[in-house]
Amino acid sequence: MRLQSRTLSFLINFLLGVAWALALIGILSSIFTYASFGILSMAVHALVWATPGLLFVLLLEYILAGFQRNEELRKQSRLLEELLESVKEKSQEQ
Repeated sequence: MRLQSRTLSFLINFLLGVAWALALIGILSSIFTYASFGILSMAVHALVWATPGLLFVLLLEYILAGFQRNEELRKQSRLLEELLESVKEKSQEQ
């Protein structure tokens, strides 16, 4: 998960850690709260309580994929411009 901007990369990775911690806290708190109600109830509540953290992880991964796609498009554009310049130079020489 490397981006060109170190600050942006650090921020996204930090927020991903926070999101996973939020999901883990939701799961653990539901386990300890609903353990006396049975395993099925505990599993359902663990899923419900972990959902906000998991949605946050999903959102951050989507944003990260968008930044990586943007960087790749910039590299491709730069290479295409260099290729165009070299073709123009060769056509002018002939």
